[in-house]
Amino acid sequence: MNSKSQNRSEWTLVFMVVGILSSFIPFVANASVLQGPVTNASNGHLYYLLNQTSWTASEAEAVSLGGHLTTINDANENAWVMSSP
Repeated sequence: MNSKSQNRSEWTLVFMVVGILSSFIPFVANASVLQGPVTNASNGHLYYLLNQTSWTASEAEAVSLGGHLTTINDANENAWVMSSP
């Protein structure tokens, strides 16, 4: 097999592998804001309610809004989140 033919075969293999792998990767929709921002007066943080999607898409949306996905740090914050409209 000559060099040109071998390179073409390698590229074909790469495209086939990428095509096969992409069929196993679930579709990731973009996250979007359903509600917010809402400010928690006790800590000054802004909260947004995002639509249900993957963690990766949600984190990307949170970063685009200037933050990150929240971590509930205490019972008071949890109570506030659960009672917020």
